[in-house]
Amino acid sequence: MTFDIEVTSEKKGSNPGGRCTVLGVRPSFPGYFKFCYGSKIHGRDNCLTAQHQPIYEAITFELARKLGLKTANFYVLLNGNNDIKFTGWRQHGQNDPSGRKMYCLSRIFNPYGKPKNPQGDIEVIEREKPYLGSLLIADVVGKKQNYIFSEGFGGGVVTYLDLGCSFVHAVGGFLEQPNRLRPVSKDEVKRMKKELKGKTIIAADNTNFVNLEYLIDEFDDLSVPTMNPCGRERARNLLSSAEMDEIRGLMVQGLDQGLRDYGKSGLLIEG
Repeated sequence: MTFDIEVTSEKKGSNPGGRCTVLGVRPSFPGYFKFCYGSKIHGRDNCLTAQHQPIYEAITFELARKLGLKTANFYVLLNGNNDIKFTGWRQHGQNDPSGRKMYCLSRIFNPYGKPKNPQGDIEVIEREKPYLGSLLIADVVGKKQNYIFSEGFGGGVVTYLDLGCSFVHAVGGFLEQPNRLRPVSKDEVKRMKKELKGKTIIAADNTNFVNLEYLIDEFDDLSVPTMNPCGRERARNLLSSAEMDEIRGLMVQGLDQGLRDYGKSGLLIEG
């Protein structure tokens, strides 16, 4: 059986993809899909691949949720059996997106009504900057197409629609490494983990506490939502051990760099 996706827009954003209707499930739903062509990362021992970019982005979404940030529903759309059929792309001026092993897929999120405070989104994102920064997320600030603001308790809520890959960026269909990141050795990871030992932060939604050391320790068991088939899958079953190690190193680096901002914002609990 085929898993049908109807493309309903021209390309959106810098990466290939766009709006769509997901017909492969019941009930169908409006969504947004994207993928990568290749990588521009050179001159380093890099294990990350354009093919796995959807998994990297799903990991970023999962980590954001663990820190209490609100996101749209998202999935890794799997095409291991080459059974995903795209229609409608031609009339929207797109190239045929078929043939990739996986795609990023998210539900279109529509807020209720218009916010009464048009500056509320700025206030919320400013408040959530320590969380975004520690996850190395750079695709949100100043890009209103990547989030939706809704009125709510405590001055409103921002729902993030597109976070990109925090530890590697996808721009114009190609992977790029943020300049401030560098590969780290296992010894450096151990050193930074020691600095995170005993460090707990207040989650962004103020409903929980997050032990940063535990967040790293449980990374091997992190699962991401999938579609075709629908369910959840451990990231380690979709990625190589070398990819998992590299992502963990970049993740530790971001959390370690973020300690200062958490402390300055009164969100850090030590001991």
